Order: sequence, then C-alpha cells, then structure tokens
Amino acid sequence: AASAPPMEPAQPEEEPESADPEKKCPLPSLPSLESLQETGEMLFGDEVTLDATDGKLPTKKAYLAELIDDQDQIVGVVLSEISAMVALGGAMLMIPKDAWKELLVAPSDDILDAMSEIVNNITPLLNTAPGNVHVRSMPLKEYDTSMHPWMADASRIMFKESEFNGVFAIIAAPEPL
Repeated sequence: AASAPPMEPAQPEEEPESADPEKKCPLPSLPSLESLQETGEMLFGDEVTLDATDGKLPTKKAYLAELIDDQDQIVGVVLSEISAMVALGGAMLMIPKDAWKELLVAPSDDILDAMSEIVNNITPLLNTAPGNVHVRSMPLKEYDTSMHPWMADASRIMFKESEFNGVFAIIAAPEPL
C-alpha cells in the first residue's frame, strides 16, 4: 500500500488573526489582591485599604495612565476615580484626612504626582507576572468614557478604596493597540 504524502504545514496567511502570537493578550496575569494590598501598605500604610470589587468601569470623573510595551503599543491602563486618587494619594503624602474632601473637587498637582508614583509602583507587579510583556506607564490624563472602548469587556482587576469607595482598576488590553 502506498503511504500518504506528508502534510504540508499551514501557511501563516491561512491562520486566523487571533492565532498570531503578537496579537494575544499582552497582560494575561494581573496582580492579585494580596500583592496590591502589600504594595499599598508600603506606599500609604493602613490609612486606606483596598477591597476587590467588580462591576462597571467608572463613569465619574477619573484619570488613567496607559501602560505601554517596549514597542510603545498600549497593552493596558490603570484607571482611577478622583475619589480613589485623593484617598490613595492623600494617604501616601500624609495629608490629614480632613483635608481630603476639598481635593475631591479638583485634585492638586501633588495628588496627581502621588497617583503617578502609585502607578509606577504597580508596573513591577505586572512586569514580574508570568507571561506578561514588559510595561511602563504613561503620564496620567483625564479619562473620558469614549476612550479605549475595548476597556468595557477587557480582563481587569478592580478595587474600591475604604475612604470614599472610589474605584481603582488595572485593565488589560485584549491585544496590543
């Protein structure tokens, strides 16, 4: 009996786009609640605690920092409602709690700088997680709900801080953007 001819490997152009290894989720491993709580304790002590939550992304005034890979593609974002920024940044800067409410209307440059530092301290958690690409954070900017429409259905880990119940989230892009 004659043997069948060897099968030829599939040509790359025949593979669906999702099979392209460059198009996979660049951040498959998001930090655990425990690792973020440890980082939080290091940055702002026990003034504010983070508790896991789920639900919809913020629709209130918020800021985000895009996370980019070594090819400068957006691979995720850190999103924070102003109330979470004020609580986390205020605790980090040791601003008395009675002054935090004034900052809810318009966060000071100090609060924005503190939030940037918090984001910078989260990136090592992402960079050391198995399977993740190397990331660095971009400067904070005001969030608009029309930004990055992919965020609504993306993999994420969300928290509420204990002082104002402000939402803080780390969101992975479904593929490099």
